[in-house]
Amino acid sequence: MTRSFGDRERSALSIRFLPWILVWVLAVAFVAFLVVNQNVAASFASNARTAPGTVIAREPNNHAIVRAAYEVGGAKYEVADSRIGPPNPDWDTVRVGDQVTVYYDPATPARAVLYEPEARAPGEMDFAILAALILGPAFIGALLLSLPFWRHLMRHGESRLNTEEPKG
Repeated sequence: MTRSFGDRERSALSIRFLPWILVWVLAVAFVAFLVVNQNVAASFASNARTAPGTVIAREPNNHAIVRAAYEVGGAKYEVADSRIGPPNPDWDTVRVGDQVTVYYDPATPARAVLYEPEARAPGEMDFAILAALILGPAFIGALLLSLPFWRHLMRHGESRLNTEEPKG
């Protein structure tokens, strides 16, 4: 007598729980991404140093990017940021050749922004919390709305399992 690998009833039961498991894994991964992203932003904000920079380009057709050149420890760098804020002039008033303050990471001077990092971190944390509170129930709601589809799929899958003849 040859036995197939696995129990068919257990396999069918496992398939029923797969959508629930995938939704929770996706929700947990997303929230973990938001938390890690916030920690990185907070770390950058607390460690950032400043350097004088010069605006070398404004790119209105490329996500309203402002490019600035700056120097740290004798090495030259360039930052391209779609957000420019205090203490620098805003997008409408900044011009090529203007002096700006560049905030950079001392461990990786090429990583830089054109706004004071602390000004953005608290708002982003609020967004992460709001996203975690809204997206979890939204995923569960989507799963519950798709429950009739999964039931239909499971019924047809079970009927195929029950009609198959064992190979021997």
